[in-house]
Amino acid sequence: MLLGKMRGWLGLGAPQGTSAPAPRAAAERVWGAGFLGPADAAEISRLIAPMRTAPGMSFLLVNDGGTAVPDVIAATGASVTPFTTDRALARRTGQQYWDRAVPEFGNATFARALAIEPLGGAAADRVLVALAAAIMPVGQLMLVELVADEAFDPADPAVTRWLEITRRDAPPPTAAQICRALGRLGFALQTVQDLSEHHVWQARQGWNAAMERLAAIRLAPAERVALEAEGERWRARLRLLTSGQLRLICWHAVGKAPLV
Repeated sequence: MLLGKMRGWLGLGAPQGTSAPAPRAAAERVWGAGFLGPADAAEISRLIAPMRTAPGMSFLLVNDGGTAVPDVIAATGASVTPFTTDRALARRTGQQYWDRAVPEFGNATFARALAIEPLGGAAADRVLVALAAAIMPVGQLMLVELVADEAFDPADPAVTRWLEITRRDAPPPTAAQICRALGRLGFALQTVQDLSEHHVWQARQGWNAAMERLAAIRLAPAERVALEAEGERWRARLRLLTSGQLRLICWHAVGKAPLV
C-alpha cells in the first residue's frame, strides 16, 4: 500500500507527508549506491565531457550528490578533490568539508571544476567568488544550479513548502543574475543549457524504477518514513520545475587568461 501510494508522489496530485530530511541511505535506495539524485554515472560523464578533461588534470568537485561522483570523474584520469557540506561524510570518506557561509576551495589550484547545486540557499556571489578563485587561469567550470524563473511566486503554497523542505530563507537567484556574476568574475560563457525537462524525466523514470525494485522488499518502519521524506522532497522540487517556477540550468564557462 505504501509503495503504491509513493509511486504517484512525483506527479502533481500527491499528498503532503513528513518534512524530515531523508537520510542518505534512503536516497541511495532510490537513486542507487553513491548517488543522491537522478544524475547517474552516465549523466555525470555527459556533463563533464565538454571540458575535455585529460589524465593528470586537477579537478575540483563541489557536490553533495553522493560518494560515487568522484569515482566517475576519476575514471577520466583526473586528480579529483571533492568538497562536501556534510561534516560526517567528510570525516568518513576524506572529502574536504566546506561551509556555505565562508566558502573556500583554494587559490588557482584547479584546471577543471564541476559544481552541482552548490548554492543551497547561500548567497550566490559569495560561493561563485570562491569557485572563481580556485580555478586556474583559462580553467573551466561546469556549474549546475536551480534558479528562479519569472513565474516564481514566494506566496504560492507550493513554493513555501519547497523553501521549508530545503531549509532556504530566500528564493534562488535568477539565471540572469548568475550569468552577470560569472561575467564580473572574468568567465567567458561557452554554453548555457536548460536541463529542467531532462531532469524531470530522469527523476520520474528513476523513481518509478526504484518503486518497482522496492515493491518486493519488506521495509522497516523507519525506512518507510525516510522514503516518504525523500518522495516529498522530490515531489516539491518537480512540482516547481514542471510549473516553470524553477529551472535547472548548466553553465559551461572558461576563465580568462591573466594579463601579461
